[in-house]
Amino acid sequence: MIENTKGAICDGCGCGIDYYQDITTKRLNEILIEEGCIVKGRKHFCNQNCYELYQKTKPKKEKNRNERH
Repeated sequence: MIENTKGAICDGCGCGIDYYQDITTKRLNEILIEEGCIVKGRKHFCNQNCYELYQKTKPKKEKNRNERH
């Protein structure tokens, strides 16, 4: 038997948040928000602390990637 399993892993600390079978991504995000997780686009966070940690440590986007120095 083949089953579709979706899971969310915190982008801040890397811990597994939760896993569900036969569920849509939209419904997964709804459940995570109901449980108090933070969903920002395609990023998922356990809680506010993990989100803030990610914001402090994420690499900044380079403005001119193709420009040579």
